[in-house]
Amino acid sequence: MPFLKVILINANDESNRMLRAKAIQYLSLVEMAVGKEKFGQDAKQVVEVLLNR
Repeated sequence: MPFLKVILINANDESNRMLRAKAIQYLSLVEMAVGKEKFGQDAKQVVEVLLNR
């Protein structure tokens, strides 16, 4: 999880668009695998990053 969040935060330029999209995809897969209870705090951080971009 921490690595995927770092990608979301730092991969902002056009050349990293696909990397960022894949990170979002993998974050959603992790959420489905572990459930809301374990993903809750990370979900808040991910949503904040996505809303600020």
